[in-house]
Amino acid sequence: MKKKALILFMTGMLATTSLTGCGSWNGDDVALTVGKEEISADVANFYARYTQATYETYYSAYLGEDMWNSEAEKGKTYEESVKDSVAGELEAMALCDAHKKDYDVALTDEEKASIKKAAKSFSEDNGLEQKEKVSGQEKAVEKVLTMMMVSSKVRTAIESEADTEVSDEEAAQKKMQYVLFSNTKTTEEGETQELTEEQVKNCVMSFVGEYDQIPPMYSALKVNGKKLYELAREGKTIERKSRKVEIKEIRILEMALPRVRMEVSCSKGTYIRTLCHDIGEKLGCFGCMESLLRTKVSRFELESSLKLSEIQKKIYAVDDIDGRTYHIAFY
Repeated sequence: MKKKALILFMTGMLATTSLTGCGSWNGDDVALTVGKEEISADVANFYARYTQATYETYYSAYLGEDMWNSEAEKGKTYEESVKDSVAGELEAMALCDAHKKDYDVALTDEEKASIKKAAKSFSEDNGLEQKEKVSGQEKAVEKVLTMMMVSSKVRTAIESEADTEVSDEEAAQKKMQYVLFSNTKTTEEGETQELTEEQVKNCVMSFVGEYDQIPPMYSALKVNGKKLYELAREGKTIERKSRKVEIKEIRILEMALPRVRMEVSCSKGTYIRTLCHDIGEKLGCFGCMESLLRTKVSRFELESSLKLSEIQKKIYAVDDIDGRTYHIAFY
C-alpha cells in the first residue's frame, strides 16, 4: 500500500517536470557503467526526473521558478549539482546491487509483486507523451524501484552491523567557516562606533565553554509533533526553549573585518549559524554565517574521506586482479 502511494505521488510530480538535458537519450543507450553493471539511459533519466520532482516539491517555493539556474554552490547551478548527485546515487545503488549477496539481501516475492504492480499503475496513470518525457516506460520504472529497494535493504544490513555506541567525546563536531560581522555598532548615545579586532576576538573566545543556545526556526527540531522548519515555512515564529551546548574550542584562523574565519569544535546539537548570530548580538552589531565546511564528525575526518568514484575504482581494480569479494561500508 505504501509503495503504491509513493508511485501515485511520483505520477503527479513527474508530469510537470522540465529539467533540461535529461530527455534526449536513446533509452537503450548506456548512461553509466559501474563495474560490470550497465545502467541504461531510460533508467538514469527516470531516476533523474524523480529526483528533480522531489527537489521542486521541497525547494521551488523558496528558490522561485528559475531555481535550476540558481547557484547551489560556488560555480555550480542546482541543475548541475543535482545531475552530479544523481550519477553518484545511481553508482551507489549499482554497487549495493552488486554486493547484495554479501549481506544476504534478496527481494521477496511479495516485494517483487509490489514493484511490478506499482510500475504498471504508473504506466496506466500516465499518457504516452508524459511517459516519453520522463522515460517512464514500465520496464524502466520497475528497474528504478527495484534498485531503490535493494539499495535500501543493503544499507540497512550494513548499518545494522555498525557500532552505534558513540561517546560524547567522539561526537564532537569540528567545523570551519567564514562569519560575516558588521564591524560597527551604535552606542546608547546614538553614535556609530567601529569595532576593533581585539574586541571581536575577545567576544568570539568568550563563547568557549557551555552556554544556553536557542535553536533557529529553520531546524528539524519538533514542537508539539511538528518540525520547526515546517512552521517557519508557514510564516510562523514560536518561542523555543534554550538548550545547553558546549563550544569545546575556537581557533580564529583569519580576521579581516567584517569577515572572520574560524574553526569550531563543539558538542552535538550545536547550531553554528546560531553561534554566529549570538556572537554578533553580543558585539552589539549583526553576525551571520557566510559559509560552512564540516571537517569532522565523531572519528570521521574530511581529510581521510573518499569519493564514491574513488572507492569504486579501488574495489574493481582489485577484483579484476585477484577476484576477491570485498564488503563495502557506506558512511
